[in-house]
Amino acid sequence: MKTHIEGVKEVIRIFLNITLFVVILFVVFSLIVGCIGLFKYGKFELGSFGVVQMVAVIIASFVSRKVVKGINDSKLWTRLFRN
Repeated sequence: MKTHIEGVKEVIRIFLNITLFVVILFVVFSLIVGCIGLFKYGKFELGSFGVVQMVAVIIASFVSRKVVKGINDSKLWTRLFRN
């Protein structure tokens, strides 16, 4: 049976995973779409919403999931949330 502290640590770990996923998602999406805007318009901008942005979200979500999964598989959370 989990103690109260272990339950709180689990909730914090889940919250950090979600936050990390969203931050990485936005960073990768911005880089992909911004670079395409740089090539297309000559300046780093997001441009209008279209197929490129939809594909960029899909790619960014896969990259973000892979990074967060790699962090979860490492011993990072174990070291941070030791008893």
